[in-house]
Amino acid sequence: MESRGLALRECVGSAVTALCQGPNRHTKIRLLRHPCHRLGRTLPQWERIPPAVQQIIRELINGRAQWPLYLWGGAGTGKTMAAYWVASRVSNSCVLDLERIAEEVFHREATVWRRLADPDLRLAVIDEIGLRTQQTDREYLALKRAADLLEWTPVIWISNLSPEELHQAFDDRVFSRLCCGTICHATGPDQRMYH
Repeated sequence: MESRGLALRECVGSAVTALCQGPNRHTKIRLLRHPCHRLGRTLPQWERIPPAVQQIIRELINGRAQWPLYLWGGAGTGKTMAAYWVASRVSNSCVLDLERIAEEVFHREATVWRRLADPDLRLAVIDEIGLRTQQTDREYLALKRAADLLEWTPVIWISNLSPEELHQAFDDRVFSRLCCGTICHATGPDQRMYH
């Protein structure tokens, strides 16, 4: 792989192989030279992403780490910013939060489920996992179903829960689906307080 070992900024615009959950399964992720603005937010700045998270992103994109990414940490540590940074550079990505998915859990033909099942989807970001202290059956079903649909797709799961807390809040099935790849702990001060 040509881009293997290159810094992330050097591989922008080239197709790179990223490992997925499944055995012997690879998927192409094409990073765009000019990020998409369709996410409806100001584009995140690479410099504001915590260094440990930057390193994991480099490893995932260069195929040296396994998908999915379970990105967890305290409020304001740059988890969502990092995921948006990656998603804004992938040509066919989907960014949702668990509450939005849970709203549609019993509507199998809902747009959210069609989007997550899209065979052309290159990256999914699911945010706000474990936002509440008590998980509802609806949230559990939505998270498990999303994880099943995304089994062969690179995913960034974002949570304030440590892997151990995720396991306690949900169960073995959800834990094994979300934490079977790379786990990264985002640390640092709440950036919202300083920017």
